[in-house]
Amino acid sequence: MAAALLAQGDAVAPVDEAAIVVVARRFDETHGKLSRSLFSKKMTCTVSQSSGDTVIDDAVCNVAMTCIGKTKKRPAFLDCVAAGRQTFLDNYRLAERDDDAQN
Repeated sequence: MAAALLAQGDAVAPVDEAAIVVVARRFDETHGKLSRSLFSKKMTCTVSQSSGDTVIDDAVCNVAMTCIGKTKKRPAFLDCVAAGRQTFLDNYRLAERDDDAQN
């Protein structure tokens, strides 16, 4: 019984899944434009439709920049973006859980 009570004390409150759904929707609705400099050949990403949250906007550009560096073929690029989106959401969920545990 004491072990069960101790285990309960270590339980972390679940992350509000509704908040994750909202973040996912905002990620999906954010649009970025990839372009390459003619002179330096450096790729850049500019957000053309913001989520209103710089963390999400930056994540969209980071995922797109990572994926375009891996492939130029659209199906593979879209698969990479989907995987990057999921990684971002997983990391967001963990960060929220850690914030909740500290408060």
